[in-house]
Amino acid sequence: CAKWIMEDAISHGFAPRRASHHDDSTEAADAVPQMLRRGDLVLLKGSRGMHLERIADAIQGATRAPLKQHVAS
Repeated sequence: CAKWIMEDAISHGFAPRRASHHDDSTEAADAVPQMLRRGDLVLLKGSRGMHLERIADAIQGATRAPLKQHVAS
């Protein structure tokens, strides 16, 4: 579960203010782009049914930069 990954990262020193978990992709698409700074790396983890492309599109729109994508199969 992505929430557990986030919690484990925080327990190992990742800044809590830089981590977030969202219940759906629409909520995440609104929140994530506002959190980002130049050079940040974003892990979008979830099933295809979660519509993670909404978040990727929101990030790309906010940064106006092409995204490097890797889709695990």
